[in-house]
Amino acid sequence: IKRHPAIGANILSGIKQMAGVIRGVVSHHERFDGRGYPNGLQGREIPQEGLIVMLADSFDAMTSHRTYRPALPLVSVIAEIRRASGTQFAPDIAEAFLDGDINALAEELKKIGHENKTSNLYNHALS
Repeated sequence: IKRHPAIGANILSGIKQMAGVIRGVVSHHERFDGRGYPNGLQGREIPQEGLIVMLADSFDAMTSHRTYRPALPLVSVIAEIRRASGTQFAPDIAEAFLDGDINALAEELKKIGHENKTSNLYNHALS
């Protein structure tokens, strides 16, 4: 599992139009506190694209139904992002994300058919 960022980046490297996202893909499991993978980067050693993709990927994971658990309520997701700001997530990126309109994001996800994955998120958006 720890090789998937490099594998994904390698797959995308053959697609000219994807060149701009490869840094984000390869570094999206690096943690701000340095405890991530594949290279154990920390803080601003991590490309900004990776820090952004990590937060987006984490949000998606928390708001999606998984075989081992249902999607988390939006209030829990927000609390987890706040809790992990400065350890898992870059504080400025977490703050910018949380300053956005999360309820509007939930609405947009529903419109594009993400509701099957995030029905719990949408139903709890105002909780």
